[in-house]
Amino acid sequence: MAHRLEMYGFWRSQATYRLRVAMNLKGINYKETPINLDAGEQNSEKFRKVNPLGSVPAVMIEGQEGKEPLTVSSKHIRRHGILRKIAGSFPGRLNSLAN
Repeated sequence: MAHRLEMYGFWRSQATYRLRVAMNLKGINYKETPINLDAGEQNSEKFRKVNPLGSVPAVMIEGQEGKEPLTVSSKHIRRHGILRKIAGSFPGRLNSLAN
């Protein structure tokens, strides 16, 4: 079964921007769901089910095991955490960015 990636982010978030650039460079298709931090959407019950901490970006990978939430920060992106986790779902696409 193919994996589907959904990214929740805010357009002014540097971490969201970095993740978006990395995924676009690697040709990973994803659905982006905007979370308006100015309007407080990160505190909504719906988003807190995705990320209890309320931070963006957050990523959901849907695959054979269901959905697995990943919380992302600038540090995770720079220090490989999120890209390594996503790389497992998209083999061969993230090797150069995940290392």
